[in-house]
Amino acid sequence: MIHGRIRRPVLSRFPYADYFREQGAEILVIALHGRQDPDRWRQRS
Repeated sequence: MIHGRIRRPVLSRFPYADYFREQGAEILVIALHGRQDPDRWRQRS
């Protein structure tokens, strides 16, 4: 887990970071972005 219940899968062949959290039976995607400042996604949540 990255921050609280937010997760980020590690995908070595995919040049983007995917931040998401489970919300009941659904998955809520919070951010999907390229290799930038890793703390930048927190401004969106």
